[in-house]
Amino acid sequence: TNIIPEGFAERLVTDATRSETDALAQEIGTGIELVGLRKDGTELWSEVHIAPFKDATGTVRHFVVVHYDVTEKRRYEAELEYQATHDPLTGLANRALLYRRLREEVAAAAEDGNAVWVLFVDVDRFKFVTDSLGHRAGDEFLQAIAQRLLAVARPEAMVARLGGDEFIMLAPERGSGPLDKTIPEAILEAIARPVSVGSQELFLSACVGVARYPEDSDDPAT
Repeated sequence: TNIIPEGFAERLVTDATRSETDALAQEIGTGIELVGLRKDGTELWSEVHIAPFKDATGTVRHFVVVHYDVTEKRRYEAELEYQATHDPLTGLANRALLYRRLREEVAAAAEDGNAVWVLFVDVDRFKFVTDSLGHRAGDEFLQAIAQRLLAVARPEAMVARLGGDEFIMLAPERGSGPLDKTIPEAILEAIARPVSVGSQELFLSACVGVARYPEDSDDPAT
């Protein structure tokens, strides 16, 4: 806890919202969350609680600032959010995050008149990999396929794993224009390339189904 001169608190909260700034102007207590950088470049998150200190006449002479380092708390919350929205094996978006993003993209497309494309990617004969080489080999194969899908995706696209050997590529038109046949072709070619798993080279194919908003549906699951 530090006792600081009048006026310093207002400068401290230059990134605060209007309501917090108004609270200081009205000489009442407030609390804010700030982020800065340490000397080593890492983030430092702080909860700052500010309260006015009045003298016997009721005049505010100082502001009392209590500062808490909440960096670890923020890191833990971010990790929980990541685990809730990403596939633990491949690091791709999971079904929950995919549906959230799809709803957002459909809403945006409804306003600007663009389309949203959804490509469903299903790997053929994946069960053969796990049956013959085991689940660890299957996991390595899926991780390799995930990286290849990310490599061929447009910058604004999202790649998600629904489960098993099923993937989704969400490709809004904004930024890159309409989807053309080169994207599905690139997906098929990427998966068809041999995948090295241990001492084995695997050769699998895939199929791609394509749906487009608004022609096909405006419902994420459909």
